[in-house]
Amino acid sequence: MARRKPFPQRAGVLCLVLGLLFSLSPAQGLTPGRRKAWRKAVEASVSWFLHSGILPAPDGSQGVAERFILPDKRASHRRPDCNLETALALRLAGRFLERPQLETVSRKILQWLQGANLQDRNPLSPTFGLLTWSEKHPGAYWVDDNSWNAAIPLLLGRFGGADPKLLHLGIQALLALEEGAPALGMERDSPHWPYLQALPFSLSALLAGDQEGARLAAALMERARKKFQGKKRPPFTTSECGYLLLEASMAAAAGSRAAGEVVRKVGDYLAGVQLPGGGWPGEWREGSRGKKILDLVYTQNWCTLGMLHAWRLTGNKRYGDSLHRSLDLLAAIQDRGPDPKTKGCWRGGYNLEAGRWGGKNEIEGGPSSVYSGWTNAPILL
Repeated sequence: MARRKPFPQRAGVLCLVLGLLFSLSPAQGLTPGRRKAWRKAVEASVSWFLHSGILPAPDGSQGVAERFILPDKRASHRRPDCNLETALALRLAGRFLERPQLETVSRKILQWLQGANLQDRNPLSPTFGLLTWSEKHPGAYWVDDNSWNAAIPLLLGRFGGADPKLLHLGIQALLALEEGAPALGMERDSPHWPYLQALPFSLSALLAGDQEGARLAAALMERARKKFQGKKRPPFTTSECGYLLLEASMAAAAGSRAAGEVVRKVGDYLAGVQLPGGGWPGEWREGSRGKKILDLVYTQNWCTLGMLHAWRLTGNKRYGDSLHRSLDLLAAIQDRGPDPKTKGCWRGGYNLEAGRWGGKNEIEGGPSSVYSGWTNAPILL
């Protein structure tokens, strides 16, 4: 199917999202001890990316593997979304740590992705513009993965980390989603799946004045808002609430009133169910589950990012306190062992009662999985 409309371009637009994501460092106004601990965690995470082997080529020229699978520590396939998340995280870490070589690694990861031929480029195809799940799974076009595939190139483009080809890749994925391409997972009424499209839709509205993106993001948030009617708590798992808080914060910044209401309800709920030590109970079926089990593939990481954006959007001190407790916990449990394959990483599950990596290895999450994207890159962000 041919593209029905061009993507709007507005050079040099000044928009709220840049302030939400980057201009206010969460390290501002912190005690020296907390600032030092967080910086140490960032440095250790960067070291893991560079020295663990998760990058098939240390310079990033062969992209990044999805994860290590323990105990044999074999690297898995390479996914577009994991490559984009890692490239963004390393680029921002390079700026934070004043290490320009990290931006070079980020750029080489993106160059690998652009040459990997993972995007449907057939204009007559119903999935034209979408990127497949991984190099080993051609034709598997998932809506959650493609939401990140559309969003991150837009962000990188505004930070000088995306060349025109990468921007084109992201814009084609965005237009495919806007036009209703039949991506896998669209039928699942969840913030993990179709609602995640609100992220690229909102970003395109904020960064380029895309009115269709703003309309679609607002419609998704109105759909989410209606699910709360007559309910004391969100009808979603903690994992889904983390995604929804991130999505709604972006959509609210793009002008959705329904999203603002969702931010308040979900933010208050997550702040209320958070454990005193900063964790959120794992509830998502594909990850580690339990009241004292941290799921770091689908829950703790996304709740943290969601709370970060809700705090920056609203200035709510309760959200800021919740965010800081989670970051303190993540810094405390980061792997400090001697094995270079895992030193500096966060694994997929952690047992708070035992004080070690734990939980069950479910469909895609657990202590035996060490993800690049979906765990370590989002936490590093």
